[in-house]
Order: sequence, then C-alpha cells, then structure tokens
Amino acid sequence: MADANTFYAYLDRNAPAQNEYMLTLFNTSATRKVVIYKIIWLTNALTAVTGVVHDMEIIRITARTAGTTVTIRSRDSADTLSAGISADNGSTSVTEDYTVLRFIGGSEESPITTTALPTYFGILAQGVVLYAKLPGTKGETLRQNQGITIQTNTASTVGVLSFLIEFTDEAA
Repeated sequence: MADANTFYAYLDRNAPAQNEYMLTLFNTSATRKVVIYKIIWLTNALTAVTGVVHDMEIIRITARTAGTTVTIRSRDSADTLSAGISADNGSTSVTEDYTVLRFIGGSEESPITTTALPTYFGILAQGVVLYAKLPGTKGETLRQNQGITIQTNTASTVGVLSFLIEFTDEAA
C-alpha cells in the first residue's frame, strides 16, 4: 500500500436483517479520495446458532442516510483520517449506483471443537476476502459523494455477520 495512510472499518458480529445495509463507507470530501484495498467477511460467531444462508451484495452508492457510526481505525496511530470519510451500520436509505459483487454467506456459528479448530482456524482468523485490489490497478476508488455498502437481502435475523473494509485516505 505504498506509504498511504491506511485505515479500516470493522463491523463486529451484527445481526442481519432483510435489506439491511450492514457496513457502509462513504466519502464527502472534495479534496480526498478513498481507495479500497480489501473487503473481508469474517466468520466469528461462537454461539450455538444454526445459521441461514444469506444473499448479499457489495454496492457502489452515491448518497446515503447514515445509521449508527462505525469507528474507523488507523493501521498507524500517527495517521489521522481526513474529514468527510465515515462508516456506519444500518444506513436507513442509500442511492445505489451499481452492484460490485453478489455473494452468498452464512450466519451460523463456527465449528468449535478440538478437531475442527485446526481446520477452520485460517477461515476464522483471516475471513473470506470478497474484494482485493489487484497490483497495478487503481481499485475501487471513492471520490466526493461516493461510497460502498454491504447489503443483506435475506429475510432473516438469525446469527451474526462481521465485515472489514480496509482502505487508504489519499489526496484527490
């Protein structure tokens, strides 16, 4: 990531709902751009839940009504996030531009047994990479009044889902 200030928004174990915007990252700055490096879905539910298969999407958006703030953290404590870049859970409405990716995922608990842990440790620790910026490409870039959101479409509130969006804050 070539010395750019790197940040991440992490939504930890949130209950899904039909048409919920789980994690939204939005940029209102005219002088900054957000370059997304990774979007990860993490399976870290440890309670005894028989989950549901969820139909989900990553969507580019051009407007949103923010929900509950999700704290954005820096990979380097000396870096400061520019004004106008924010993340939230449960945006009440968005203006969709286009679907980046449709995917299927589950919300049931991870298999926690002494025999299953070694098998699933990699998935539990690293998650499923839904999007990764490829070397030599610009990647998903959010300019002024652009954002990205992860939406669940399935009508279920069973289990929990976790997502992480890693990005850089760069001069536009």
